Amino acid sequence: MPDSSDHVLDAAERLFLERGYSGTRLRDLADAIGIKQASLYHHAPGGKRELWERVIDRTFDRHRENLTAAAETAPDLRGQLMAMAAWILSQPSMNVIAMSASGLPASPQPNASEMATRIYQGVMKPIDDVVQAAVRRGEARATPPGLVAGMVVASLNAVVHLVESGVADRPALDVSADVIDVVLKGVYTPGS
Repeated sequence: MPDSSDHVLDAAERLFLERGYSGTRLRDLADAIGIKQASLYHHAPGGKRELWERVIDRTFDRHRENLTAAAETAPDLRGQLMAMAAWILSQPSMNVIAMSASGLPASPQPNASEMATRIYQGVMKPIDDVVQAAVRRGEARATPPGLVAGMVVASLNAVVHLVESGVADRPALDVSADVIDVVLKGVYTPGS
């Protein structure tokens, strides 16, 4: 009977991504893992909230590590953002902005703030770090911290939905290249 912590967290992550915090019951988790509901408390004595927080930690640790590694594969800001976009698009769809707005109120207020920090550290900060490095290299102008990262993350979420709905008739990475170009260069033509 599979009951390792990784197996439990894998199942919890899959269900939370599919159904959200509110739509996932402990019974659903136990059924997905193949154990009795009471056995879940062996892995997570704090129940669903503890599983949620552990999944969030693991998910955003993985994002931070892989986004940082992706950025190291390119020498300039556009290439770094494209590598990061490719990694994000290779992952299960996760609307970080909606997650931070809708999933977090289920936790007490201090935990909601901690969760928002985890989301920022895992997804937004690696992007912000490459933008700030580009500013220091003279490759980009200074913008408020998190602005470009927020635009990129929100835009990638939109790209996924445009492609999945059939509105965009090109692969998500191609559309993402257009988005990154608009973020970096704007929409004005020279001389406008």
